[in-house]
Amino acid sequence: MARRLSRAEQETIITRAADEKEWHVYSCDPAVKRQLAKITQAHGISTTIVDEWGVEVKLPLLCVRFMSPIVISAQERANRAARAGRLAAANKAKRVESEQEACERAAG
Repeated sequence: MARRLSRAEQETIITRAADEKEWHVYSCDPAVKRQLAKITQAHGISTTIVDEWGVEVKLPLLCVRFMSPIVISAQERANRAARAGRLAAANKAKRVESEQEACERAAG
């Protein structure tokens, strides 16, 4: 049975040379490997099993972006949560209404 990697050993390495048109991503972190699996399935990219723990993926340049962190105030966070709650309630009301209409059409 293979030993498990400690959290400190679960690394992700992203590299690219200036003349390459893709990113080389190696990871043995289970969370990152799940994210890579989603990306590769969505874009039809193959994954290479490198060793007992890690996988390597060659991603197109557009799949990797570097961004500054987004900092929002507590008030803005509360506003966004309230907005999300209102949207969820409105979507639920629409869904209930459409189900009622479908039942009425089926009965009538």
